[in-house]
Amino acid sequence: MGDSAVDRALALPELLALILDFLEDDHLSLSSAIRVNTFWNEHGEKVLWREPPSRVLLHLPEDRRQKYANYVEALAFDEGPDCAAHAQYAKLQFPQLRYVSIDTYRPSGITPWIRQYLQPNLREFSFYGGDAHDDIRELLVDHCPRLRMLLIDNIGSDVPELGFVEFLKHFRELDNISLHYSKYKNVPDDVFCHLAGLDSLRTLALQNLLPGSAVRLMNETVEKPFRHLENLDLYTRASLLPAIVPVIKGVKKLDLKINADTMLQVIPCISPLQDLEVLILTFQFSGGIILEDFMCLKKFPKLRTLEIADYGDFQIPATIETLNNVFKCLPFLESLDLAAVFEDSTAYLTALGQNCRNLEECSLGGTFYLEKLRDVPAPLFPSLGSLELDFVDAWDPDITGQIARVAAEEIRRHAPTLEDLVIANDTQYAKRVARHWKELSLHVTFQLGYARLRLL
Repeated sequence: MGDSAVDRALALPELLALILDFLEDDHLSLSSAIRVNTFWNEHGEKVLWREPPSRVLLHLPEDRRQKYANYVEALAFDEGPDCAAHAQYAKLQFPQLRYVSIDTYRPSGITPWIRQYLQPNLREFSFYGGDAHDDIRELLVDHCPRLRMLLIDNIGSDVPELGFVEFLKHFRELDNISLHYSKYKNVPDDVFCHLAGLDSLRTLALQNLLPGSAVRLMNETVEKPFRHLENLDLYTRASLLPAIVPVIKGVKKLDLKINADTMLQVIPCISPLQDLEVLILTFQFSGGIILEDFMCLKKFPKLRTLEIADYGDFQIPATIETLNNVFKCLPFLESLDLAAVFEDSTAYLTALGQNCRNLEECSLGGTFYLEKLRDVPAPLFPSLGSLELDFVDAWDPDITGQIARVAAEEIRRHAPTLEDLVIANDTQYAKRVARHWKELSLHVTFQLGYARLRLL
């Protein structure tokens, strides 16, 4: 390098590290950067080897593997061929390893060869596929005292509740926990109460059904449950929501899977959670949402993501005024996945587009007559990049061929930045709309590219 100000600046390790960090996801540019000189190579290799494919070290001669293992911060092993790497990595040390994910089948009582990944600096551990029996838990307790994220996909039906609670107590910094027992097992009462009392807990995902006994025990034994919880993924009965909602008022992301055992309306019940930024509701039955539920969405003004799924098509008899009143209260909405069906799909799209201008991805249920958008000022969706519609149809079926092109033009006019269009129904008309939209998009892309060339 020369002696200019730029050269001297780029010789500073701190500045060079910032530049190379910026290139972390651009492997082609990063590979070029590390060839500039020895100094850049030394720092660039550390970035390049932070999160390598799990088996890539096996492509190196054995005497060079440890050098690059020293740089590795994250490893993810899938089931199958990836598992063969464990035994071959047994002699390596990974002093910088912060995150490891292992998906492996193992017969009961056989420990997968993972000791080499478990060390005091490990912060995140995800384990899929095999039961988390005593051997795995003992390794984590002995070697990973500073874990902050723990995911166990199969705890095993023979693991005692109190034994698992004692295991969790060894990790004082845990702030993210995801647990999954065998299919038909409920969340154990003692485990749930321990989690409720963890001051460090910020994120919790429980994939098994939460029973009423666990909630009652929590209210009886935990003084201030979930005091710092921000993200919750829970499968529970509707009747338990009145007892759960008051203790999770600080939650910003809520993923609820609801098992029906009462006629209780879910969305009004969770309406006190007005700081929600992400709301995902999955009703394990048909008819989970009605007009009153839809109108109650106004209580969540900070929502950026909204997903509501039902086991059946649910129709909401909302007027144009109701649609506008709801969507104008959700100005920050960026992602919407709503399986509801509205009688006037044109009014639905218009109210959504005029009030939620930040939408980037959208998946909508119902039947849409897109050519009817011709009289609506455009664009309704200036930022939309992904759109999925259940059904599109022609309002006048006698002129389907012509209307399909008009419908495609309206999609293009109202969503000029759209890159991904999916139409679920497989009719000839739907295929024509999708084909015409793709042709229009390619034509516009070509025109823009040509215009840029002319400017150059």
